[in-house]
Amino acid sequence: MGIPVTIRGLGIAVVALMLAGCVPVTNFYGQGPIKLSENVRSGFAKYEARDDPRFFAVSADGNNFGYSFCRKDGSCRDWEVLVDIALIGCKKRSAGEPCYIYARGLRVVWGRQ
Repeated sequence: MGIPVTIRGLGIAVVALMLAGCVPVTNFYGQGPIKLSENVRSGFAKYEARDDPRFFAVSADGNNFGYSFCRKDGSCRDWEVLVDIALIGCKKRSAGEPCYIYARGLRVVWGRQ
């Protein structure tokens, strides 16, 4: 008799969605030349001074940023959430300019993949 087509199709869709969620963080790293504005350099200094910085995102034009960190109480979210927090914070300021990860922790990763 076999499995009904609708259930089989649903199973395939679920597996495809699960695999789509397996995106390496390096896919969000920025590439190419970038010149950071004074505002972004100042924001990066504040980010570096945090107790547990995780991701620093920069707009492609180098004028806006966002970042994420872990709380002092030791609680920390999954890296996917922390990447989203940094990218969304940047995009809110960037007026449509795309944003990419510039640093992971204290290491600049722009241009690395």
